[in-house]
Amino acid sequence: MAEPAKKMLKTDIVTASNDDIETYEEVLHEHQEALDNIELIQSQIEALNERGADEILQIEIKYNKIREPYYSKRTKIIEKIPQFWLTVLLSHPTIGCLINERDEDVLNYLESIDVREYEDIKSGYKIVFKFLENPYMENKSIEKNIMITYHDDSNVISTKCTPIIWKKGMDVTGVENASVTSSKRGRDDNYKSFFSWFSSQDHLLNGDDIGDVIKDDIFPNPLQYYNATEVEVEDEDDDVVVVDDNSEDSELQDSHDENDRPDNKVGEKNLAQNMRKEKTESDYSSEENLGEDYEDEGEYDDNVLEDDEEN
Repeated sequence: MAEPAKKMLKTDIVTASNDDIETYEEVLHEHQEALDNIELIQSQIEALNERGADEILQIEIKYNKIREPYYSKRTKIIEKIPQFWLTVLLSHPTIGCLINERDEDVLNYLESIDVREYEDIKSGYKIVFKFLENPYMENKSIEKNIMITYHDDSNVISTKCTPIIWKKGMDVTGVENASVTSSKRGRDDNYKSFFSWFSSQDHLLNGDDIGDVIKDDIFPNPLQYYNATEVEVEDEDDDVVVVDDNSEDSELQDSHDENDRPDNKVGEKNLAQNMRKEKTESDYSSEENLGEDYEDEGEYDDNVLEDDEEN
């Protein structure tokens, strides 16, 4: 016979409820304690990040100074190549969209581009375009300073530009509806001309995209965009060879017939011997010169600038 159900007293219900409340409070306390510990560790990580950022900044400042003579040497070499910078700017997918036909006429005389970050790096940089004597502007060079002011939720960019003194009737920034040099490039309608951007005194939030592209992408390695144009030209000039299958089969058959002749058999034997001899001499020569070739590859030479200093 089954035992009758035990009667639950009111006091038992109260006791059970108190236990549940205590368990919940313990869990809640442990949860909050875990969150407090995570917050503490997170603040330590952020402190490390700030310290790391300061150290990285100091390294960047150091190497900016080290790079300067190399950029100067590169500039002197680039000046020997006509329209180098115009080619680079036109080849860039972002900057090329800003350049219309009148801009290109002016940029034909662009001799050099220089980018200098401010000493502390964080507060901004300047871009300097130097021109040869030309029929468009009086300026020998024009300069655009991009200055950064930091706020809690955003950075405000202000600019200061050299006024461009255009010769009479040569102001390309006033030309409306100027066509883009290449139909493959889309036009950025924010500026009528590349020089409209250069002359603008805009105050922008979070960055000057065009200036940043020139500073971070084009100036450090312009050769990649100059070479990109040469690759395009080579691809367009590649010849297409049409092969006649019947002609090829006929030539192949004639070749087989020639090879079946007795005198050709002797020639083949002599040819094979000569090839083996040449291969042996070539292998020996390669081994002998391997060390010299490796030395020519070499590691980077810190004295690369000495030639300029002596000259």
